[in-house]
Amino acid sequence: MQIARYLGAKKIIATGRNAQSLAALDADECIQLTADDKTLSGQFSAVSAAQIDVVIDYLWGHSAELLLPALAKYTPAGSPVRYVQVGSLAGADIALNGAVLRSAPLLLMGSGIGSLSVSQLLAATGEMLQAAVPGKLTIATTPRPLQEIAAAWPQDDSQKRTVFTLG
Repeated sequence: MQIARYLGAKKIIATGRNAQSLAALDADECIQLTADDKTLSGQFSAVSAAQIDVVIDYLWGHSAELLLPALAKYTPAGSPVRYVQVGSLAGADIALNGAVLRSAPLLLMGSGIGSLSVSQLLAATGEMLQAAVPGKLTIATTPRPLQEIAAAWPQDDSQKRTVFTLG
């Protein structure tokens, strides 16, 4: 969210299953994925009609199956949507009618080690580091002394990054 705002996003829409997690985000609008397909399709159509430029999808799965046709229906010919597939928390595969891709300027791309060249990855990393201070970008962390690595390593906290400290 911080990076999107720093890069000039005018509106951020978040989707997810957990209402409390969604409410805690700095999103302008939230869509809870626990609704039925008809409701979700309607919500995706409504936000798509307002023109979406970029989708960063950590979920994939069924929500992508509902969102992509809505994007195709409401995306104007001269304004492509960049759909970046980052993760597969809701499923690794989707069923997608080919007409969705033929009917609108949707640019599907992945985010991961193989999706960028080393030079592109280094350049993007440098840009983010340069933006960290002026953009006031923060990362939620849990500092732990390096001596506690055995106890801390197996603890999973998807809300914060564990940072091991020396001394």
